Amino acid sequence: MHWQACRIFGLEKKKGVREQPEHQWTFLCRTRIGPEQRIQWLASENWAKTQLRTRGSLPASVKQKLLLIGAGAVGSIVAENCVRGGIENITIIDPQELAIGNLVRHTLDMSSVGANKAEELAQRLNLIGPHVTAKAIAQRLGITHEAGKLVAEEYDLIIDCSATDQVPLALSKLKFRKSTRFASFSITQGADKMLMFCSEGKSFDLQKFYELMNPILDSEIKRLANEPLPREGIGCWHPVFPGAYHDISALTGFAIKRLGAIASSPWKTQLQVFSNTADGINLFWFAGEKPDDV
Repeated sequence: MHWQACRIFGLEKKKGVREQPEHQWTFLCRTRIGPEQRIQWLASENWAKTQLRTRGSLPASVKQKLLLIGAGAVGSIVAENCVRGGIENITIIDPQELAIGNLVRHTLDMSSVGANKAEELAQRLNLIGPHVTAKAIAQRLGITHEAGKLVAEEYDLIIDCSATDQVPLALSKLKFRKSTRFASFSITQGADKMLMFCSEGKSFDLQKFYELMNPILDSEIKRLANEPLPREGIGCWHPVFPGAYHDISALTGFAIKRLGAIASSPWKTQLQVFSNTADGINLFWFAGEKPDDV
């Protein structure tokens, strides 16, 4: 079936004509769509989901209702990858305002400086596609957060990009109504590695999270023990944290691709670490339940 758009003026109800639709339609045909009337054809496009995503899309296992925690450098790139990949329903949590220094690694621009990151990012995502519904929660996720509202939303996938200890702790306190998929993305200094933790259940397994994460974190501490840190702050959220946008973007895109490759259901509890080198991105470290493709 093919639809062709046209412009027709004067479709309002006409006085002096019976209000029943059939009478109004008969009058319209005689006066506006008759053989003597010239049709003004309009250019149109097919905006159906299947049509718009023929150029590339995430696997169906990832295109679910998403809660994204953290709208910084990593979080903003994750959000854009997910929405452009077909995720339609996304909620973003972040209490911070966008600073000018953040722009070196963020998807937002100068027009959003001084505004809340989550709210500005949600506005940007809603403009990416006609089927996107992006919402923002401009506050910190903590133990005192209104947990009942988050649980009631019944998210399918929760991705933590905050790189803080408070968020995993807060998630572990929540009891979800259904089995939920959890993922945690964080990068190491210099954006030379991406740490991706995955699990599934009705609660976040905090003990397993640190059991798998601590060995690689300890190795990073030893690696950087003698390196001077003359920076104002730590974390990829800070403008002087060493790590270029192209490195963070490449690592994040690869992690999203790996996330879509985890086909097992439920997800196996695992940690995958990707190394960013001049030769490309490779699987550097693995811990936990081994997935089929590792």
